[in-house]
Amino acid sequence: MSEPDDEVLVIGAGPVGLACAVALGRLGTRVTVLERRAGTRVQPRAHVIHARSMEILRRWRLTDEVRAAGLPAELAKGFAWTEAIAAPERLRMLLSSEELGETASPERLCSCPQNHFEPVLMRAARQLDSVTLLTGHELVEITQNASGVEVRARDVSTGAIVSRRARYAVAADGARSFVRDAVGIEAPASPPLGSQMNIHFRAELPSASARPYMLFFVIGAQTTGITINLNGADEWVYSVPFDPTTQPPATFGPERCTELIRAATGIEDLQPTILSLMPWTVDWAVAERFRAGRVLLAGDAAHRFPPTGGFGMNTGIQDADNLAWKLRLVLDGGADASLLDSYEQERRPVAVRNAEQSMLNAERQAEISGVLARVADAADDPGQAVWEGLEEWLTSGPQEFRSIGQQFGGAYRSGAVLDDDSPPAEYSVTSYLPSARPGARAPHLWLCDAHGQELSSVDFADGRFAVLHGAADTRWQAAATAAATRSTLPVVAVSIGRGGEFTPAPGSTDFGELYGLDADGAVLVRPDGHVAARWVHAPAEPVAALQAALDVVLGRVPEREQDRALPSSPGGVQR
Repeated sequence: MSEPDDEVLVIGAGPVGLACAVALGRLGTRVTVLERRAGTRVQPRAHVIHARSMEILRRWRLTDEVRAAGLPAELAKGFAWTEAIAAPERLRMLLSSEELGETASPERLCSCPQNHFEPVLMRAARQLDSVTLLTGHELVEITQNASGVEVRARDVSTGAIVSRRARYAVAADGARSFVRDAVGIEAPASPPLGSQMNIHFRAELPSASARPYMLFFVIGAQTTGITINLNGADEWVYSVPFDPTTQPPATFGPERCTELIRAATGIEDLQPTILSLMPWTVDWAVAERFRAGRVLLAGDAAHRFPPTGGFGMNTGIQDADNLAWKLRLVLDGGADASLLDSYEQERRPVAVRNAEQSMLNAERQAEISGVLARVADAADDPGQAVWEGLEEWLTSGPQEFRSIGQQFGGAYRSGAVLDDDSPPAEYSVTSYLPSARPGARAPHLWLCDAHGQELSSVDFADGRFAVLHGAADTRWQAAATAAATRSTLPVVAVSIGRGGEFTPAPGSTDFGELYGLDADGAVLVRPDGHVAARWVHAPAEPVAALQAALDVVLGRVPEREQDRALPSSPGGVQR
């Protein structure tokens, strides 16, 4: 293969492909994004951005713009169940501060529909000098060899063929991924649970748009479905179940869609503007592999699942964040190519977990719908009986709506994490117990600098490695300085505690207590915010210990030599 045009090719400019481009471009990587569409998406598709993903967008300085493009925060607090969205709600669920992510993170959940979110990412990508966006180009061929990847794409307006070469490619080209099929990776799907039609429409609904609900679950005599408030004003989606064998998508013409929307809103003379339609199947699939040579899969190309819980787009954004720094280090020669193996080792188990839980949420939702239908058929007063049954189900706390542990919990296990033999981080879908065990996302802690300025401990992972340490041992500063001379990404040390650069903000937890460290201990946090190594107390030689840990994480030490490379156990004496 001749000299590459790019370091990385990203196939697909949906939210995950654009997230890849932004993450890579911020690290100075030469990236070209190929996208068959000439512009951004019209259909809203996904809309929930979890607090964990907002942390990533925070690093990219995009959170203000994303919040401005989405549903106002005061309207994105919960869910309502009603006979029609213009009518008073019969039941409601408002998320607590914890469930919104505000106690686990410096950010909180945001509802920003994909058709509003993609332009934000597109603008961010265009502002990066190292990123080239090649829209209106459809991929027709991809090949690879030991030195790189080559693609051929057709200009959809002229038919001209364009060739691009790169050292690596990221396939973010959706659930029907051309690239995934081309490189021979299977992604078997589960049996479908059903089909839904999303009707994207515009209409002013003042009695509903100002209420604090992202979703209205409509249970009416004429229609049952989910209405999504997209902008707090006049943009909505009504998602309704249908049977494609008896009601093919072509039957959803303007007249039928208008009837369904009128029934869902409870406004008989409403004149909605139908903007777009999107049929979809309730199922899940996870690719058997996330890598084939120099081609890596991300987002829906690697995994797809039902929207129950809102994990599809979020999982893809976190794929991009996990992959970008690893590609940068491998491209620079700062890490062995084996570092890329950790991408699948870390992200595929997360995808499987999120797929299974999302499908379980969908099954439970279908189950309660079936129960309610039977109650309605049998009861003398089916309306009241249905609502009582639904209230009982909501009291049980469905995991679809309360998933803070699924968002922040768990821990990676891979060659890019040094296990310290401490007990596994506790995991529950509905509750989050912060942990700095290697592999876990480093816990959020509000800190103050010498001037009283507040920031979060998660802010230090911004395109660099961060050594967060107690203020009792200043040798960690020298260790980070020495490590930085051998790394192609920055390595910084941050002292936290009495006498350090930063102290926990008033009312915050003690740093050592939260991170499981003695006063002289430290953690090595990766550029994606996950803990790579932990020293409960300082080893005899912090400079050597930190360098040895980085060598192992970055694959610069053969696996058989890892124990010899670590002069002191990263975990030390565990609590």
